[in-house]
Amino acid sequence: MRVILRIARLELASLFFSPIAWLVLVVFAVQFGLQFTGKVDMYVSYKMLGYPTFNLSDYIFTNGQSGGLFLTVQSQLYLFVPLLTMGVLSREISSGSIKLLLSSPVKVSEIVLGKFLGIMGYGLMLIFILLMFVITASFSIDAFEIYWMLTSLLGLYLLFSAYAAIGLFLSSLTSYQVVAAISTLAVLTFLHFIGSLWQDVDFLRHITYFLSVTGKADSMIFGLIRSKDIIYFLVVISLFLGLTMLKLQAGRESRSAGLQFGRYLLLICTALLIGYISALPSFTGYIDTTSQNTRTLTENSREVLKKLNGPLTITTYVNLMDKDHNIGLPKQRNNDLARFEQYQRFLPHGLNMEYVYYYDTCDNSSLFKTKINAGLSLKAVAENVVKSEKLDLDDFLSPAEIHKIIDLAPEGNKFVRRLQLGDQSTYLRLYNDFFKHPGEENITAAIRRFTTSPPKIVFITGNNERSIEEANDRGYQQSTTEKSARSALVNNGFDAMSISLKDQEIPKGIAALVLADPRSELSAVEINKINQYIANGGNMLILAKLDKKELLKPVLEPLGVGFLKGMVVQNNADVAADLSFSSFTTNGGLFGKEYEKFNGDTTFKVVMSGAAGLTYQASGDFKVMPLLVTNPNIAWLKTGAFNSDSLKLKFNPAEGDQQMAIPTAIALTRKRNNLEQKIAVISDADFISNLEINTFRKVGGKGNTNFYNGLFKWFSNGEFPISVAKPDPTDNNIKLESGGMKVLKAVYLYALPGLLLLGGVLLLYIRRRK
Repeated sequence: MRVILRIARLELASLFFSPIAWLVLVVFAVQFGLQFTGKVDMYVSYKMLGYPTFNLSDYIFTNGQSGGLFLTVQSQLYLFVPLLTMGVLSREISSGSIKLLLSSPVKVSEIVLGKFLGIMGYGLMLIFILLMFVITASFSIDAFEIYWMLTSLLGLYLLFSAYAAIGLFLSSLTSYQVVAAISTLAVLTFLHFIGSLWQDVDFLRHITYFLSVTGKADSMIFGLIRSKDIIYFLVVISLFLGLTMLKLQAGRESRSAGLQFGRYLLLICTALLIGYISALPSFTGYIDTTSQNTRTLTENSREVLKKLNGPLTITTYVNLMDKDHNIGLPKQRNNDLARFEQYQRFLPHGLNMEYVYYYDTCDNSSLFKTKINAGLSLKAVAENVVKSEKLDLDDFLSPAEIHKIIDLAPEGNKFVRRLQLGDQSTYLRLYNDFFKHPGEENITAAIRRFTTSPPKIVFITGNNERSIEEANDRGYQQSTTEKSARSALVNNGFDAMSISLKDQEIPKGIAALVLADPRSELSAVEINKINQYIANGGNMLILAKLDKKELLKPVLEPLGVGFLKGMVVQNNADVAADLSFSSFTTNGGLFGKEYEKFNGDTTFKVVMSGAAGLTYQASGDFKVMPLLVTNPNIAWLKTGAFNSDSLKLKFNPAEGDQQMAIPTAIALTRKRNNLEQKIAVISDADFISNLEINTFRKVGGKGNTNFYNGLFKWFSNGEFPISVAKPDPTDNNIKLESGGMKVLKAVYLYALPGLLLLGGVLLLYIRRRK
């Protein structure tokens, strides 16, 4: 060990006796110092202007969208390493001193390890510069994610180590330093892109993905330590150090070419075998170093997975004709598998991922109506697709073949995943939004259907009520049964169905019955069934519209619920005055703990159009409480006639206008049959209509979606939708002011690079004089 350390010290000294090492340090400090101070300065400016700052540790160092510092370092680190390793052994070979080393009693392993440790010592200096940024941020940001950032530095150091080992090996192959540098750069560049090669071939895909360095440090940079990443770097380092030792040993002893080749082959195969085994899910360990465990499934999800009594199988059906088929092709397999890694981590009986490829008709007019494909048969269009994407049609089942296996017509023959546990199955879909893929709440909800009876929400039809099957503006399809909508009931664990009470009975065991804005009078038979259902303790959601509110009297009056005179209005900047905003009262916690934060929060807004005001009084043993109320400072009840398109209205008490906190949603609860009965009345049936859900509003945001999710969570006793909300970040305040920012820039943009440059010049000058 003493010999190794001595060689490492000499190697490190020789690096600093070269201007290149000093130049790399200065460039590294300036380049990343500029980025660090620039990001900190940006958030200091935000603070001075009164803008909120949020999740600062992530946004400064690791966030991909904001160009985090460590991600930039990771993407550019391979450009520095060739300059450092190019002369480590090629210099010895060029000068002939390698012969003296090999003829000395020093072991080859000691030579290689010593020189490698010397480079690693230099790498520590680069990491120390980054550590200075981290320490500075830790004193400048409240609740800074120090352990996360140290994990990121560990990932970057291991990445540097792997690059150094590769550069050391390539330096042993030539006596020319420039050739060693160029070859190292070429190999590192190749290893960055090899992960995208031959991804459509199963066997080669695993090998090239393992060899690729791209993204191997990502998990650690994002705060998650995975054993397979640590082992990957150790394997790569050991592999290339071993190759270097074999290369130098070949110069010390005379062996047959076959024996030498066998040694190389054995070393490479051993490394690949270790890497493959370590990457198996059952051998992978995890440590989440983020303070809020943001890289781990929520506790709710983990509890759901614990209850599974067998292996989960996810079969992905990929239709060549679907616009999203690229997501499931073999070349994207590793990316696709990564989406479920967190579930694989916690599934007690394992996860099987299977893929079925086929072609069949689907809703993709952009493909079928092109000039080339218009009028062609389905098979001819499929042949055009495989030809353009260099695929083989023989790898795809024909319509007849896929129909023998499964009927995907109810799913529109779109990209879909079938989750199966024993003889139970359910579907997981892609969504028509920016994120496209299902989130944790959707995946966990689908899995939970295996262990919990899916709650059924029944919608009454027969009097032109809102329909869950209609896609028009008035319908409820988008919020209930639309399979491409992320927040729809069907994608969050519920079953939604419609019945007509004129000739059907209300099913038993349902989570809630919904009566949404009937446009014609309910018959005596229908009213009797509804009232009997309520009397028996059934849950119910009743939604009204002002113009037909009288039709709901037979149902609402026995509950003590009525309507105030007039329409809720408020003056808005750029929308009609009949559009109003309602916020939670102090009863938001009724929907669950995650809703308590909205209690009394006027920034949480549910958008309503032409809403009525609700009045209520205690009826029987019901406990009545308001859920949503308007802001009394801006909204009022308008009793007189007015133009609903008006942007500005006048509050006129002489006409009976009333300004107050107007209830627009109320809840009624009582005990029935040892269970809590829940009834909600909403004064605007449009708040979950297709039109409102699909309308982007500057004010309100996702308030409507959050509110109706909360309603159905309440009706299902908290079973669905799954709550995957994680604690809000606490590192949201930066303590630096403009004066401190000037000091920070002076230190990292001038003082530190200047000291490094001065130190390099002085050392080189003193050495030259000696």
